[in-house]
Amino acid sequence: MADLTWEIVDSGFDIEGSENQVDVESPGESIIVSHSESMEVAPLTSVACSNSVTGYTRANQYLRTFNLPEFDISGDFIVNEVTFGVQTVAPAQDITVNLYTLDGELVYDNLDLIDSETVTLESQTGTLVTVPIETPVPAGSTLVAEIASTDMADSGWFYPGANGLGETAPSYLATTACEYPEPTPLADVGFGFPDAHTVMAVTGRLPVDCEWPEWLDIDPLSGTTPGGDDHNVVLTVDGSGLEPDEDYSANLCITSNDPDRDLVVVPLQLEVDEPQSEPTVPNETVPDDTLPEDTLPDETIPENTVPEEPEKEWLDPDPDFRFGDVADGHLFDHEIHWLAANGITYGCNPPDNTLFCPDDEVTRGQMAAFLVRALRLKPGAIGFEDTVGHVFEDDVAALAANGITYGCNPPDNTRFCPDDEVIRGQMAAFLYRALGR
Repeated sequence: MADLTWEIVDSGFDIEGSENQVDVESPGESIIVSHSESMEVAPLTSVACSNSVTGYTRANQYLRTFNLPEFDISGDFIVNEVTFGVQTVAPAQDITVNLYTLDGELVYDNLDLIDSETVTLESQTGTLVTVPIETPVPAGSTLVAEIASTDMADSGWFYPGANGLGETAPSYLATTACEYPEPTPLADVGFGFPDAHTVMAVTGRLPVDCEWPEWLDIDPLSGTTPGGDDHNVVLTVDGSGLEPDEDYSANLCITSNDPDRDLVVVPLQLEVDEPQSEPTVPNETVPDDTLPEDTLPDETIPENTVPEEPEKEWLDPDPDFRFGDVADGHLFDHEIHWLAANGITYGCNPPDNTLFCPDDEVTRGQMAAFLVRALRLKPGAIGFEDTVGHVFEDDVAALAANGITYGCNPPDNTRFCPDDEVIRGQMAAFLYRALGR
């Protein structure tokens, strides 16, 4: 193990001369810059350049601009991470986060790349992804964050998270495949998507001041520590002249030859109290156990006594009920009548519902009803153009609101195809999403 050569610095900010800032504790409060009024990821909201037949997406770049002075950041700013939403991605693919500074109008020739980080996203839906990316941004800059997807024209799709809950600046899309080579507001893309607000936020902090205060003395200021050993540093505080009942802070900034951690910042906090006076003995003391009864609460309730919501009890099949086309001893006799007993199926010949039609195919609308009743899903307001007035309209809306279905005509997904048969692959997708994966 190599020796560590270190020095405690007494000037400047940690943004100067350090490529790998690593803090023992957070040296400053996190600052979040975002134009998203909400970080909620809504279904069926995002926009992408995609194949109109397969729904597979092409290479797309989603951008947001952040004028740092407008966020009351007057000095340098250190980015720590970028968070963005994922409406859906499948299969796994690489997504790149690019950070730029902007000088002039928003075109790529005016963007200066300052950092980039690529991550592999596994298949997922309705999530927020945070990518660590540490880089300094000069004071007064307009920071641009970009989420770039790869060309999935032959194999899959990526739709970033979006919602229609408001934004304080436009969301931008650039995609050469759909003839938008420069960042373009989503409201001006295609027929216009003014309510598709890309979910994105940048988290960072201000640089750490490494200058020592007058009340702090440090010894030693530098040294070489053999690998595996410790080295004590003595901090001496002089409280004379400091105001009582005030908090004072400083940072101990240690630079070293460690290639992975060339700067370690240790926050210091000093609290100054009033001088202690001689203790006095009161004329009378009252033991704790002699306090009057009315000082005690009438009842205490342990935290762990909060009642839990009871689980749903499933019912056994009703022995007095039987569908006319499901004979005693049918292969699925028990399962079918268990569904009926628990309100998951009513039958196939309304309003009489004396039959179950066990050998018929299941439609997408019927499958929606089965899932909504079995999972007891709350109603939803998301509709499709081909389910208006349909017998399963409410069930389909509940599935969509809970992220279990997106539609049947990606990427637009304006239809559900309620009367089409459910294929086994679609059934797998319904159950995968319904069970919270």
